[in-house]
Amino acid sequence: MRYSLGALKGVPSSALKEILSKREDGPYKNIFDLVLRVSSKLVNRKTLESLILSGALDEFNLNRATLLATIDVAYEHKEFVQPFEDDLFEGDDTFIPEPKVLSVEPMPLMHKLAHEKEVFGFYFSDHPIKMYAKGLRKKGAKSLSAVLKEGSGTAGVYVVDVRRIRTKKGDQMAFLRISDEFSEAEAVVFPDVYKKIGTHLTDQQLLLIKGKVETRNDKKQIIMQDANLLTNILEDDKESVYINIKGGHDASVKEKVKELINSFTGPHSLYIRQESDGRIYEWKNGVSLQDSFLQQLRSLIGNENVVVK
Repeated sequence: MRYSLGALKGVPSSALKEILSKREDGPYKNIFDLVLRVSSKLVNRKTLESLILSGALDEFNLNRATLLATIDVAYEHKEFVQPFEDDLFEGDDTFIPEPKVLSVEPMPLMHKLAHEKEVFGFYFSDHPIKMYAKGLRKKGAKSLSAVLKEGSGTAGVYVVDVRRIRTKKGDQMAFLRISDEFSEAEAVVFPDVYKKIGTHLTDQQLLLIKGKVETRNDKKQIIMQDANLLTNILEDDKESVYINIKGGHDASVKEKVKELINSFTGPHSLYIRQESDGRIYEWKNGVSLQDSFLQQLRSLIGNENVVVK
């Protein structure tokens, strides 16, 4: 999918023109090259952060957390290089060595998607609820649009926003914005239900909700009757991932596998077998069983070395 850089939050047209103009001299090699070639007045730190969080700089083959951590290094490098720009030795690549990136662990998938939502205004590369799609189907959950159309039902949702108020009697209730892969809706939690599920109602929470639909002021709302944490509901029947690291896999492949795993955190357990010594250990965090994750993993270490069961 292609998406205009001009539509990203934090990327003004002046910055976009500057980036495209300087790119006519050739593709940007890395984040240091980008910062060096564009004007800091037109492409500032905020603009660079938006580009990174949107995934526009993913082609530099560094995870987004590493790119964010390297921004200051890139600007410091630019300040150091600028006084030499008119020097006799301009163009000698060996004159000023390029700094090293500040390598850090990839940000969790949920954080990555939340940042995309902030920059795009919607979830671009994926939706948080997608990692639970298979388990939700087993539970008979419907899509939000189906619940709205049919008038009632259960659905797996991501809590976008929570607004709490107190009634005239002093009881607490809440208004929610919830979403799934395909749509967004408003939900109301009245005091009697709030007493049971109030602790679950937080921003960026994943829930399995049950409710009925009412229309108020020509707008449909889901009146929530119950809600449970999605992780708890699907804990008993979730699948696990088993991967085999063969002796022929070199250090670079292992590092790419590690970065990929850290980029797709989720509810499913991951077990790794080192073929060299036969050891099996459980990964510190869970993973998401998204198709894109499994496809990339299998392309790295081979279909026969990735098992889901």
